[in-house]
Amino acid sequence: KGQHTLRISGGKTTATVDAETRELPVPTVMVGDTLYMPLQTVAEVFGGEMTWDAATETASISFIPPGKRVAGTLMQTFTGPPPAIIVFDPTSSLYRALAVPATAKVTLREVGSPAAQATLKDLRAGDWVVAVLDDNDQVKSLAAEYRKVEGTVQGSEGGTVLLQDGTALRLMETATLVDAAGKRVAPDKLGAGAVIRARVNPYTGVAGWVMVLTPAPQQPLATITTAGIVNFQNFRPGDALQVRMQGTAKALGRFDVDGFAQDVAMREVAPGVYEGEYTFDAMDEEKQSFVTCKLTAGGQTVTFEVPRRFLVDGLAPRILRVSPADGEETVERRPIVSVEYRDDGAGVDLNSLVFRLDGQEVTAALELRTTGCTYSVPANLTPGLHTVELSLADRVGNQTTTRWQFRIATPLAAQKILYVKHNAAMALGQGQTLMVEVGTTEPGKQCWVDLGQIRLNLARQPNTNIYKGAYKVKATDNVVDGELVATFVDGAGKQFQLAATTKVNLRGDLPTGVAITSPKEAERITGPFRVTGRGQPGTQVHVVVTYTKRVLIQFAGELYRATVTADENGDWQTEEIDPEVALLGMPDTLTIAAQVNDAEGNVVSKAEVTARGG
Repeated sequence: KGQHTLRISGGKTTATVDAETRELPVPTVMVGDTLYMPLQTVAEVFGGEMTWDAATETASISFIPPGKRVAGTLMQTFTGPPPAIIVFDPTSSLYRALAVPATAKVTLREVGSPAAQATLKDLRAGDWVVAVLDDNDQVKSLAAEYRKVEGTVQGSEGGTVLLQDGTALRLMETATLVDAAGKRVAPDKLGAGAVIRARVNPYTGVAGWVMVLTPAPQQPLATITTAGIVNFQNFRPGDALQVRMQGTAKALGRFDVDGFAQDVAMREVAPGVYEGEYTFDAMDEEKQSFVTCKLTAGGQTVTFEVPRRFLVDGLAPRILRVSPADGEETVERRPIVSVEYRDDGAGVDLNSLVFRLDGQEVTAALELRTTGCTYSVPANLTPGLHTVELSLADRVGNQTTTRWQFRIATPLAAQKILYVKHNAAMALGQGQTLMVEVGTTEPGKQCWVDLGQIRLNLARQPNTNIYKGAYKVKATDNVVDGELVATFVDGAGKQFQLAATTKVNLRGDLPTGVAITSPKEAERITGPFRVTGRGQPGTQVHVVVTYTKRVLIQFAGELYRATVTADENGDWQTEEIDPEVALLGMPDTLTIAAQVNDAEGNVVSKAEVTARGG
């Protein structure tokens, strides 16, 4: 029968079999150096069953052949003719219909008490049953077990009843509700204040039969007359959303914030007036949301969706481009300094913008736009480094600050290359394009750039002294902080060289699309975890984690959603994720999806793995 580990302690009503807790019909007893426990439990551990002959006071243990034992939740009984039962077998997730002849031995046991002889009429849906079959696959013996739970109902939600002692009682979808006389009663009798006695499956914790000893007092039906957001606005992380609702007095008030929180508690500040508050947690994305108020009374829940939508913005404005670029050298003594920015959430607050050049605020002289600003330097700048600082906030107060430097070149009569620009300060990956631009004082015969073993010939732009070229990064390219040197040949054949002021980084080993590196496919998740992966540097990766859980029926839902940004090496990761699902516990499966979208929202790359719950 294989090896099993049995752990028992004196005076206990439970034992551990292969790390699984089993209820004992009577407590264990220590007499001297000997520990006594129920023989029936020992027999079951080794896959057998025990019968007791009272006449001879003899216990017999028999072992059950493979396939002749069915254990699971009793779903239904038929007293006949012919008598039969339907059992849900959790190991196979199948429903088994079993014939129960009159010769079958039926026993029933409440946890903590010995088993007693019974009939099919004594069994209830939800009981845990173990059936042993004969050679004709009919029930030879049937042992049923349950745990009794009694208490006063505090409230209920969905299929769960909360008792005043804190016990959360989960009900089968087909649970039978009866009064003290055994007659069926309506579900509203199971409301707050009801006194109940339930038979609970000791292995699944689910009740299939509930006796309502004292019905719940009748309560007025729930109605909501009005609901709204007290401080309506666009919000950012750390802001508090205040909600007020009016309706039936002495009821249970709650509200949901779409995409953020569910069942936020509300308190009754005056008869029929409920108020609640929710503070937005830190986030690095922008979300549209709305509020739905809920009021529960008399076993009925009504909802009211507040019609006005609002934005929760956790992202500061993004700086897209600066000119002159950081580290760029220019011969123009009066350059035009410009910044391009963007905010897709609440929008840029132009009144918050502060612009400084070499420590002096020049905000008043800016040409302002919603997408950028420009400053025309009014007087010649001295050769050397110059520093620009810009701070900017959106309309909900998310602020960003950027600082960069450019250089005014010292005039050189013999130098004919004015500048060398490129777009690879942050690493470019395989398939991306290195863009190079070289400015000269005059048209020439030829211009090219060298980057290690890579040589790129540049083309002169029509009617200008500007040369441009493009190079697509290959899988074999690996340049870290490489020097990009431009060579210009003037009309007389004389060569001039100038290196770019910023280094070049090409990484052909970076993935062309998004990839998930952890968790691995089919990996088992036993606690909080992070999702990690690889992608092109600077790309935004949208991560969604969904779950499935089977408890009699299949549950599924979304566990986590976030947008993260790949760093300069192409690595990205989420915050720590708690896999536990309210009421359901650890999921059976977790599906992790990561995708990258283009500017129009189309999916350009996607990866997915499925992990197992602990």
